[in-house]
Amino acid sequence: MKKEIYTIAIISFLGRPTKSFSISKTNLIFVSIAIISFITISIGIASINVWNAFQKQAKETKIAIEKYEALQNDFQILQSELSNVRKSCKDVKTILGFNGIIVTENKDMAGEGGPEDIGIEKDIFEISDESIGDLKDNIDFALREAISLKSDLKNLLKNANSKFARLAEIPSICPIVVDPGNQYQVSSGFGLRVSPFTAQWEQHGGLDIPAVIGTPVIATADGVITGCGYNQFIGNFVVISHGEKYRTIYGHLNSFANGITTGIRVKRADLIGYVGNTGRSTGSHLHYEVRENGQKVNPLDYIIN
Repeated sequence: MKKEIYTIAIISFLGRPTKSFSISKTNLIFVSIAIISFITISIGIASINVWNAFQKQAKETKIAIEKYEALQNDFQILQSELSNVRKSCKDVKTILGFNGIIVTENKDMAGEGGPEDIGIEKDIFEISDESIGDLKDNIDFALREAISLKSDLKNLLKNANSKFARLAEIPSICPIVVDPGNQYQVSSGFGLRVSPFTAQWEQHGGLDIPAVIGTPVIATADGVITGCGYNQFIGNFVVISHGEKYRTIYGHLNSFANGITTGIRVKRADLIGYVGNTGRSTGSHLHYEVRENGQKVNPLDYIIN
């Protein structure tokens, strides 16, 4: 059987010689199949690569969205916590009288401390999404505000401790232990009175609080015992200095509590002695004085309980 031969001529339009070659029908079919197969395989491989790239990108996008949503949720929690801290800080300042200390709420706020790197994945924000960029700005601002609040609270705590220390040095409680449900009595108040010994008018510099012998006597504020002994007028006595401003005096004591002596430091409500009838006295009671800047003042203006 005679083979079919095909002649393929390549004609040049630039005047070059015409080239031709012959190929049998069978070889032409094989060549065509080979070319088509190569093209098909190439397209298939390219499609697979495109699909894999698409799947990878979809997966990365999904992860980025999940990170964004988690970050957004954390930011909302942070905002809520910051709001609570701001309110608490404001309440504490109001209670302590530190309203002059304020927390600025602008992007130029300056705070000390805090990490150099806030620990947020930088690649999350490389996604070209304006909302993510806004969220990053909000988080950065919230973190700066948190640092500022931390600094503010640190200063507030320092000032509060100083103020608490000063408050602890102000005589403010009843100097004798009173049973629950009962109230202390005053047999002789501060100011002018008729002396029980001379029947003449005299200035009484403190309170006389009647109580049975042995009733516990307590310090009315933090301080240092600067006097402890016996006086012919107020008998056994204790003097406590409360900082530079206040002093309290406890007289007619029956006895001192264990360890009470000049130079020791006591806290408010510490036991210092027991009610007695020593010195010039008409009956068992406690003579209690408060002196402010060296001047005798009415102790009732300081007792809050």
